[in-house]
Amino acid sequence: MENAFNQFWHLVSGAFTLNPEVFDQINTLPKGLTVALIIVLIAGLSQAIGQCIVLFANKVKPIRFFLSLGISAIVFALSYGLWVVSIWIASNLFFDVSLSFDLIFRTVGLSYAPQMLGFLIGLPYMGIAIGVFLSIWSLLAQFVGLETIAGFEDWSVFICTLIGWVVLQIVQRTIGRPILAFSGWLSNSVAGTSLITDPKKLEEMVMYDGNEPQIITVGKEIWLEAEQQEDIPKQKTSSTVKFVALALLGLLLVFILYPNSNNPLTIGFSLLNHSFRLGFKLVQFGLIALLISIILTPLESLTWWAGWYGVKPLENTGTLVKNPNIDTQINHYVMYLDGINQGSYQYLPEVERFLDALAIATPDNIAIVKGIMPYSVTNKPLTENRPLSFLWRMIDSMAVKNPSNPIGFIINARNVVSVAVSADPRYGPIQNQGLAQVLYNSLLSYGYPLGSEIPVTLIGYSGGGQMSMGAVTFLKRTIKAPITVISIAGVISGNTGTMVTEHLYHLVGDQDGVEKVGAIIFPGRWPISLLSNWNFAKRRGKISFISLGPVGHNMMGGPMGDEQLPNGKTHLQQTVDIVTGILLENWEITGLDPNIFKTSSNYELYKKAPFNQVAYYPVQQTLNPELYQPVGTWIGRLILPKLSERQQVPGVLFEIYHTDTFNQHRVGQIVNLRWDLQVTSVNERVKLVTQNVNFIDQVKVSQSQGNIHPERINGWSQVDPLESIAGARPQDDVIVVLKDPVILKDTGLERPSLYIQHDPVEITGRFYALVRFIENLGNDIFLVRHYHTQSQQFNGTEEKVYLPSVIPNRDGILSSVNQDLEQSPVNASGWYIFGQKNIDGQFVVQAIAPYQLFSLTPDLVISGKPKTLDYINWEYWKNKVTPQGQVKTIFLNPNQDNSDNYIVPESLWQEGDRALLMHVYGGIGGPHGDNTPFGIYFGHFAYGIATVVRDRLTQDLRFNIEYRQIYTHNCDGIISGSLDWTRYSGDRQFGWLGSRPFTDILIKFDPLTQDYDFDGFKFSPLDIVINELDIMTARYR
Repeated sequence: MENAFNQFWHLVSGAFTLNPEVFDQINTLPKGLTVALIIVLIAGLSQAIGQCIVLFANKVKPIRFFLSLGISAIVFALSYGLWVVSIWIASNLFFDVSLSFDLIFRTVGLSYAPQMLGFLIGLPYMGIAIGVFLSIWSLLAQFVGLETIAGFEDWSVFICTLIGWVVLQIVQRTIGRPILAFSGWLSNSVAGTSLITDPKKLEEMVMYDGNEPQIITVGKEIWLEAEQQEDIPKQKTSSTVKFVALALLGLLLVFILYPNSNNPLTIGFSLLNHSFRLGFKLVQFGLIALLISIILTPLESLTWWAGWYGVKPLENTGTLVKNPNIDTQINHYVMYLDGINQGSYQYLPEVERFLDALAIATPDNIAIVKGIMPYSVTNKPLTENRPLSFLWRMIDSMAVKNPSNPIGFIINARNVVSVAVSADPRYGPIQNQGLAQVLYNSLLSYGYPLGSEIPVTLIGYSGGGQMSMGAVTFLKRTIKAPITVISIAGVISGNTGTMVTEHLYHLVGDQDGVEKVGAIIFPGRWPISLLSNWNFAKRRGKISFISLGPVGHNMMGGPMGDEQLPNGKTHLQQTVDIVTGILLENWEITGLDPNIFKTSSNYELYKKAPFNQVAYYPVQQTLNPELYQPVGTWIGRLILPKLSERQQVPGVLFEIYHTDTFNQHRVGQIVNLRWDLQVTSVNERVKLVTQNVNFIDQVKVSQSQGNIHPERINGWSQVDPLESIAGARPQDDVIVVLKDPVILKDTGLERPSLYIQHDPVEITGRFYALVRFIENLGNDIFLVRHYHTQSQQFNGTEEKVYLPSVIPNRDGILSSVNQDLEQSPVNASGWYIFGQKNIDGQFVVQAIAPYQLFSLTPDLVISGKPKTLDYINWEYWKNKVTPQGQVKTIFLNPNQDNSDNYIVPESLWQEGDRALLMHVYGGIGGPHGDNTPFGIYFGHFAYGIATVVRDRLTQDLRFNIEYRQIYTHNCDGIISGSLDWTRYSGDRQFGWLGSRPFTDILIKFDPLTQDYDFDGFKFSPLDIVINELDIMTARYR
């Protein structure tokens, strides 16, 4: 008679394939209830095996360990029972379906069939993902089963399961609490300890165990005991045996791949006598044993942690590549960790050559240790003191003699599993701590003095890179000394050690496909993992990527091979030179150009042009006042005093370029520029933003990316806002205009001093004119015609001016061009040109501005609230691409609803009026333009002040615009602070007028922009806003 036992594997495979028929069958066949319970128990036991790391981490003893696995299966079954009860309650209370408890028990039990593969959760690195997959698989099987027995629709099944989960939470916290308490008591009793199961607490226990490092300090006497152990000579496997083993392996592969009865090998095998068959079986079993050994690799570190090995001295602490003289004082220890091909203490020939060459290249006071087995927590090779060591010896011997022998892949596979264990967040802390213990013991055996802070360097090749990064956290915590890691073609997970190392040097060949695997399979290396240790360390400048050129991963084309590079060096010599240079902190020895680690800034590129240098323009300037006017009264260059001069200045130095009429004789003098601290508000603001300047690690990375930082004031204490402006760039090239009031004090006893109350405003060009471009004369010389004040037309003097071609930025983009300026749509209304004369007497146009843009007369007037809102919300955004070479001024007047009360825009403004300015700019297009993820460019936003001033040339009112740029350190050398429109927007080299679309919005709102006077007490809300902006910009500097 058919029963569920007879159909066991049919039912299980049907559940795997989500076959609805098997759920009907288990509910109709006899003994279906028993089979369902057996499936659940098997699933529970399998889950317990997959998650047995909890038992190892809690250091459960062997006998209790196996008993705990069985108890875990029972506890799993109890939790299954609660789940069945919850679904039974949910289906009967909330759905019009009458299902018996027995029916649900069988159905849900069979749906647990995928969980029978739960032991796979124990696989290193992949196990967590497998666990999630099995849970989803089991849940889908449960959905199919409930649909089958109850006729639920898809969403009904989902809702029923969801309600069942809610009921389960309630049951667990009410009537189910005694069951859960009993389960916990039973598990703890069998384990012999109070089990810690919370992942975070487990991690803390493994990492610290009472806030102390887990590495055990070992006395010298243990090393003596280990050294005195008799070395047992190893019997080498003969070549004949190796040949026979290979032949049998080849035959076995054919037998496995073609197991049909017509296979000649199968027929021949049947004719062999019993002895040969037995030998063949032994080889087959040997390979199966090796496969099982590889799968069980994590058990070595887990059983070591649990104390199953007992306390044994380390039998091999490594060997020195070169023995120093007795009186040599070691000041640097280097530990070499080999790649995944390592099966014994014997390295491949190219590795031995690398270590020998490195020992010759480095002085005697650097101790280089080899002979470390990074893939074993006991430093035990595969070829010694293991159940299958005789097989590993055969494989290792063949691989060392011929590295290209495919049989070496077996060792690689075993050690790849160890690398995965190191990267696994569950096993990694244990595996890495075991290796750190080996390294620690090795250091002590060679006289490393604890507390000396003598530096240690770990050199990891291939998989040894990950093993080095895994061990560094525990090793550094114990020896409390700087540890550097040099990764040679290292495959690194990125989730261990990167923030603990002093520095990681990652040496990779351009043709190395193996190293690239790490960047793909380990999510911590992905750029989107912004918070991973790897990416955080990159931002901190702790990782240097060094290209080895056309170099592969291993053998003769690898970093230690004999193939030659285009420069004549062999791969080996290049690697030795680079590693030696790193160890000796001598960059010349590496043979690398240090500039490959640094991206040039736009500022550095721009400064190569003479017209962008201060020395290109004489201090003394003579220009026709009818054609040119100064942009301000007190104009000059900020000079950062030397550190030794700070107490005498205090403030900064100021080279005077222009003054008022009473101090013309001071042009060219260098005076002190100081804050007028007698003014209370100034004193408070300066105190608020004065602070110490000390660079953090991220600054190094930012500088390597080409960003400009205030290097000259790094390490200074109590830096005030004037010093932070003057020292913001590498050179004293900040040209500013001082805002009133400016007080000059000259006692004749010391250097004269200027006292100010407001931040200096950075400008471009000392003088300005209003012109129309007439003709391009070639060689960047343009003929212009000046504006005539009397006629108010462009019929004044014609003059040749110099518009030097700007330097393209590092992306090849020009910030402005000279082409067809005379044909520009805005040329008819004229241009303001800003600049100064060069050493040849030519007027150099450093910045330009369309006259129309600053006029009080708008190009477009929109009145009425509905039309204004419509324009802001829709009309303005119609064109995604702003028309090039055009400017437009728009007056929005929402308060005017009809034409009867038409307001002339110019009448709203009086000289001295101010408006709050809001500035935004868009992206640079083209093939080398700004990055626009999903077609979006986030742009930049800033506030500023627009003041109505009377133009000195036209005598008309116009806007003068100052930005308060809250700007991070950048590649263009833009300083966070007060910037005139000419510097930030109009500068032909540093500005955005010729390359970006931007909008300046002026807000005239009397409650904000108008000053108040309460019986003599004057109050300005806009001044408060400006003061806060000045504070913010100073802090950003």
